[in-house]
Amino acid sequence: MTSYENYSIDLRTFAESVCLRPNLWLPSGRLEEAIALFEGYSMALRHTQSESGDPSPRDAMQWVIAETGYAGLEWSGLQTHLLRSRYGSDAGVFAVLREHLRQIQIDKAKEAGKYLSERYRAELS
Repeated sequence: MTSYENYSIDLRTFAESVCLRPNLWLPSGRLEEAIALFEGYSMALRHTQSESGDPSPRDAMQWVIAETGYAGLEWSGLQTHLLRSRYGSDAGVFAVLREHLRQIQIDKAKEAGKYLSERYRAELS
């Protein structure tokens, strides 16, 4: 019999997963594609008025807007230019955004009194 007590499963949000491995989720793994994906997902949730979907793409877009001061897909070229200028590359932007999204999850978990695995806490340190 196998014991699974020593294994932990850390759940990641959709947007975190995209930031962690953009080439897995996006045709070329570029920031422009991520912004379009997050914006489209957010719009779909708004139009369905669903509260049950993963809010991380909306959180990601709120971060993009806060960082750049521009909202909407018509500004995606300017958004990506400003973000790359600030963080050096797509990988730099994805790393900072991923940490922002993880902090949101930690804050929500603390607020709800949920358990954070030791591994997840160690990764955040």
